[in-house]
Amino acid sequence: SSGTPTLGDVTATTKSTKVSASYAAGPLALMVWNGNLNTAGSKATTSFAATYDLGVAKVGLGMKSKGNDADSTTLLSANIPMGAFSLGVATAEYNGVHGTVYGVNYSLSKKTVIYASAQKSDAAALDSSYRIKITKSF
Repeated sequence: SSGTPTLGDVTATTKSTKVSASYAAGPLALMVWNGNLNTAGSKATTSFAATYDLGVAKVGLGMKSKGNDADSTTLLSANIPMGAFSLGVATAEYNGVHGTVYGVNYSLSKKTVIYASAQKSDAAALDSSYRIKITKSF
């Protein structure tokens, strides 16, 4: 094959500009990110995320939009720590498709965690899925 090598929608001749900022103080954390690829059509992406630790739970909100494309994503999340357990739920909407994931972590130690999750979407093409995994940090 010939032509310009590609990685996703980025070619070797694509130039990009990215700017991000974050802020954290006490229970509040904020992040904003903007990227722009100089390809045909607009590839500008703007993202915003915020979390707030209520003590009994941490809640989050995230939003992402893409320039001239109709693509947009909204995400809401909550995480409730309960000793060695942590329960979480996140719900997202992408171009009118809604999905939800539920998860639970159990810390076996400071470095080993068992995680289980279930997700469901209202898109017919996306099946429900379940996951169980164990992670070890070094």
